[in-house]
Amino acid sequence: MRQTGCAFRIIALVMVLVLAVGSLLAVSPMPTEAATVKELQDKLAKLEKEEKALKEELAACKGDVAKQQEYANSIKEKIRNSEEQIELLRQQIELLTEEMDEKAAEIAAREADITAAEQGIEDQLALFGERLRVIAQSGNLSALQMLFDTENYVEYLLKESVVESIAANDQRMIDELNAEIERLNKEKEKLNEEKAVLEEERRGVEELKAVADAKKRELDDLYAESNRVLKELEKSMAEVNDALKQKQREEEALDKEIKKLLAATQSTGKYSGGTMHWPVPTVRNISSYYGYRWGRLHRGIDIANGSIPIYGQNIVSAADGTVIFANTSGWGGGYGLYVMVDHGLDSKGRQIVTLYAHMSHVSVSVGQKVTGGSTVLGRAGSSGNVTGPHLHFEVRVNGSAVDPLANGYLKAS
Repeated sequence: MRQTGCAFRIIALVMVLVLAVGSLLAVSPMPTEAATVKELQDKLAKLEKEEKALKEELAACKGDVAKQQEYANSIKEKIRNSEEQIELLRQQIELLTEEMDEKAAEIAAREADITAAEQGIEDQLALFGERLRVIAQSGNLSALQMLFDTENYVEYLLKESVVESIAANDQRMIDELNAEIERLNKEKEKLNEEKAVLEEERRGVEELKAVADAKKRELDDLYAESNRVLKELEKSMAEVNDALKQKQREEEALDKEIKKLLAATQSTGKYSGGTMHWPVPTVRNISSYYGYRWGRLHRGIDIANGSIPIYGQNIVSAADGTVIFANTSGWGGGYGLYVMVDHGLDSKGRQIVTLYAHMSHVSVSVGQKVTGGSTVLGRAGSSGNVTGPHLHFEVRVNGSAVDPLANGYLKAS
């Protein structure tokens, strides 16, 4: 009886997770933009320490059926931790990349200055050589000096500071040239050292990117484990049907609200038609298609599970248009953080709108004009009612969702 009671408690918890994990992740504040790399590193170190403790907790709970509820909570907390680490890594990479770009531009400018200075020296040496040729032709050079050709004699003068046959101002010019050459050589050495440091920093950024990618893959594994636990518990839980019905009621209510919003929106633009831009440029895999599943209509396509983890990837507008809705926090009726873009009226006078759901961050605001294929609407995530990170993408014609692929709005690769 103890084990059965525990199982029911576990099932109840997981059902709560199904309906609320997205809300919790969406409401939990993500780290704000840090001012320095050091601050980001400190935050990341704290999260890594927390992660280590969570891993130990997971290991302790996993094999004990009586602790499955605690195990489920640990997975949820580990997911939150991983998402925060991914965000901190992203901020750190952006900050370091910005600093490196500024340093590279500075080095390039200084190299250009050195090149110009070297050209100036070459021009002065050419003029000095011409002067020596004039002196030689006038017979003012000794027989020993005449043994040198003009270029070798210039080099000899520069190296040995022999000025017996030239005026005092020529001596000063030689001294200045020697000093300038020495300064430029030192500047080159310094630049080479700075370029080596910059290259080392670039390798560090690549390592950070690798860590971030590993964290994203780990996040996918965590969601997979969470889903596995959920499926095992659902086998003995009759309340699953009630939960699904509740979810369907929520989705129907949200769909009505969306239709109501779209009906009140006056489209002023013109939709040119044709195939839209793919909304996640780095991930083209479709994990779920438009159509009926589990007794309800899936109103769009889900993009996820490609070779590149989708969490944190940029989401771009599928076509030119205007942002008409942007949910930046909360449950969002199961859609989590989501954006709707009005693309105007098509050739048949129908309003064309696209919807992007389950984001981890929204970058645009209502009324903002966007460009298809280039304007970043936000980043992919796992907010709302989800079983893993993905982008839920819809095309709505006069408020009603249609199949984006079958109607030619998108083309799968």
